[in-house]
Amino acid sequence: MVRLSADVSNPGYFMITVVLAAAMVVLSVSCGDESSSKFGYEEFFLVPVRAHLIQSRNIPQLSTKLRSKDVILLMEKVNEIYSQAGVHFYLESIWQEPAGSESILSGFKAGIPLNMYLFLRPEQSLDQNLVHLYYVHELPVNGLTILKGEGGVFINDSARLIDVKGGTDDTLSRVTSHELGHVLGMTHTVSSSNLMNEGTSGFQMDEVQVEVVRNHIQYLKNYSSTGSFFVDGNAKFTGGQEGKAKSYFEILVSIAGESPIKYAAEEKLLEIEAIKN
Repeated sequence: MVRLSADVSNPGYFMITVVLAAAMVVLSVSCGDESSSKFGYEEFFLVPVRAHLIQSRNIPQLSTKLRSKDVILLMEKVNEIYSQAGVHFYLESIWQEPAGSESILSGFKAGIPLNMYLFLRPEQSLDQNLVHLYYVHELPVNGLTILKGEGGVFINDSARLIDVKGGTDDTLSRVTSHELGHVLGMTHTVSSSNLMNEGTSGFQMDEVQVEVVRNHIQYLKNYSSTGSFFVDGNAKFTGGQEGKAKSYFEILVSIAGESPIKYAAEEKLLEIEAIKN
């Protein structure tokens, strides 16, 4: 399930927390082709992301047309792409909220300068320990990553790509993956089939890029190995927080590959189900 809850102190805010049954859908690498990753299960890194569905009464082009289910599906494709590097992004939560500092942004009649998009970020949902994805309806570019300070990734939900042979047909997952590539230290490349080419549907990564991504993971403020993620989930389980623990174990089970860690997570899910019944 996906839980939608209102923040009573801020009526325009809704936080969609990814929990329980949703975890298998929301937070999964597609397991249709487990051989697509050269990394073993225990080599995967897990990175939490918070998605923001920006809305605006005064600036219509800022109001994303996406809904939570759209973000859920596109993140599946993002994880398929990043399985090449042994990286799995999981949705910590999805926020539907009004743009921040609209009074400042509405003053730009000819379009908002790219460096001003940081003002879109609502303060209430900022968390320096997470990667933030901000979806809006229109940007002058397909996507924008600002690394200054806490920064953020801004994504145009009406983005367009140039199709290339062997490319993806899912525009938003490719744009999201491309911008996350900047977060993970990658730069633009001229190869049209590559994820970091500007404007094409290519999604491949070369060996050098994979090394860059995996080395850059250590600079993030919050990431986990599958082993440490299991330990965190088990701590919640032993502490009586079965609901939260279940989400951890479901995420671990959803990652492609085989491992004693994955089997242990499956066993924990059975224990939680037994407790519930």
